[in-house]
Amino acid sequence: HWIFNLIMDSIVHTTSNNAVGGTSSHLVGVLWINPRENWSDIDMYEFLVHELGHTLLFLHEWRYGLFTSYERLPDTDTFAKSAIRSQMRPMDKAFHSAVVATDVLLLRELIIGHKGKRILHPDTSTLVSMVGQSIKSIREVNMRQGILTDYALGMLDQCEDKLKKVGKEEKICLHW
Repeated sequence: HWIFNLIMDSIVHTTSNNAVGGTSSHLVGVLWINPRENWSDIDMYEFLVHELGHTLLFLHEWRYGLFTSYERLPDTDTFAKSAIRSQMRPMDKAFHSAVVATDVLLLRELIIGHKGKRILHPDTSTLVSMVGQSIKSIREVNMRQGILTDYALGMLDQCEDKLKKVGKEEKICLHW
């Protein structure tokens, strides 16, 4: 949990009828949360890892760059299918979704297990499929548009490698 404490400087609770919380590239290190009464401990763990994943990706973006053109991200030609919403979204949102959903799956695989009722994210087999579809869409768009850096493509390779091992007997290595 030390990395969460290092990366997340502030946690803000506020209410919303629409959203359960989130992070922003404009406020890196700040997490706002609006948990629902029907969330289990598992949902809370997954939410925290999900948002930590976004924040770590913001830092990767600053340090290494993930996209070849930030100006083109709003262009619908660079939209790809997101893993969690299963909608066509700007590439930065789709990319984040695929990586963060992989983080949630790794949390299940290595720490909290795959069983139990979840509200926030789909069950493991569904989520693995959704992430696979998202990565395929991201790669197809990148082949046409060249919007991802080599560093970002390497991150997708690692996500795919880890996805192949979720739910299997094969040991997962966490080195990014």
